Amino acid sequence: MIIIKKKEFQVLALNPFHGGSHKSFVESWIEKSQHSWTLLTLPGSQWKWRLQFAAVEFLAEIRKLYEDGQRWDLIFCSSMMNIAEFRGLAPFLSDIPLVAYFHENQLTYPESRHHKFDLNLCMININSALAADAVWFNSDFHRKDFLKAARHLLNQKPGKPVAVVDQIASKSTVQHQAIADDFFCAREVALQSPLKLVWAARWEEDKNPSLLFAALRELKEKNFLFKISILGEQLTRWPECFQEAEDEFASEIDHFGYAESREQYKAILQEGDIFISTADHEFFGIAAVEALAAGCLPIVPDSLAYPDVLAGFEDFFYKPGCVKSLVQQIETASRANGLCCSEKMQKYFWSKRVLELDDALVLI
Repeated sequence: MIIIKKKEFQVLALNPFHGGSHKSFVESWIEKSQHSWTLLTLPGSQWKWRLQFAAVEFLAEIRKLYEDGQRWDLIFCSSMMNIAEFRGLAPFLSDIPLVAYFHENQLTYPESRHHKFDLNLCMININSALAADAVWFNSDFHRKDFLKAARHLLNQKPGKPVAVVDQIASKSTVQHQAIADDFFCAREVALQSPLKLVWAARWEEDKNPSLLFAALRELKEKNFLFKISILGEQLTRWPECFQEAEDEFASEIDHFGYAESREQYKAILQEGDIFISTADHEFFGIAAVEALAAGCLPIVPDSLAYPDVLAGFEDFFYKPGCVKSLVQQIETASRANGLCCSEKMQKYFWSKRVLELDDALVLI
């Protein structure tokens, strides 16, 4: 797919995994940007193959555009590609600055039954960061997490080439993701019974759904009245605890599964009281940001990207992985009337972020 938008700065955007938040981020930016973009994409599937072969897949299309006279001032590329390899395969673009955007990385992505540590993929991330002229991370937690892990990994290898981490750090900055302005719902928290809870994440182990269901079980045993919407993308296989929970909490569930539309998803958030995250892995937490913009209170672990992205809401953080702490914070939040969370999330609205992102490109 090629999308061309005309105006000032000429940007070649390469999105090798065009799905989910990767797709939403780049398309939303292009739609609102003052710059002119050429967007080339590959399907949002087979992510390991994209990391290893996307550079080759893009090459013929880019070469044809170049031979037809297309020129760019800058290349913007998701890290879901071997950027070092791309630089080597496309010497005719070698004088064009390149920005690598890290939505996630393979060094600190948690292992599970379906995801194992892969040194080759980790080195692709490191070499991509080295080959880029600027490296953007979606949160300061992510930036620090990646640099720490890269230093630890390289310190164990022959020659201990940890100096390259300093090279990456020197050109690394934070550029947060953004959300649509229409999630905004200016409302003070006026909690009633039953409390409306929302959980929204991919249905995978790294989002720790078992912790959520354990907390709901304890709340139910205490006769704490609640309703819950359990949202999120369902992949081919998901943890069995979801099916068990659908039966166990049938009388408490308002919505179970992927929202049928964006409008339905937004409405569920704007009608919710409390957003809960049980994630063991989160580099930004866009669902939490959207929920707070919609007026929900956040109950999130005191770890990962949350202290960075949701600064100012520390009173609602709970001890990571602790059912008792999670339950206590839900009970405490149920008495927190009069607060307005949405206004603090306006810094992540596209109307503000697009100007900052556009300016950041010019400074490369």
